Amino acid sequence: MFKRSVSRLFCAPAPAPAPRKQPGGRIQPIGVNLNQSVKKQLNHLEVLERIKKQRKEQKNNRNQVDPIIAKAYEELEEEGFFDDKNREDY
Repeated sequence: MFKRSVSRLFCAPAPAPAPRKQPGGRIQPIGVNLNQSVKKQLNHLEVLERIKKQRKEQKNNRNQVDPIIAKAYEELEEEGFFDDKNREDY
C-alpha cells in the first residue's frame, strides 16, 4: 500500500502549464478611456479622505456634546495639559 502511494505521488502527471500572455498585451477596444483606472483610483482616495474627515468631525462633535468628556477636557485644561499643544488634535 505504501509502495502504491509513493508511486502515485511521484508518477502523477504534471499540472498543465499556465497560459502565456501575448507579447503585445491585451488590446483594448476602440473608445475605451485609458485613464479610467486612474480616475477610479483617485475617486476612491477622495471617498476615503471624505470618510476620514467625517469620522473626525463626528468624534469632535461627540466630545463637545458628551458631558463626561467635556468635564475631562476642562480638568485637563486646568492642569495645563493643552498649554503647548493644539487642543483640536485631541
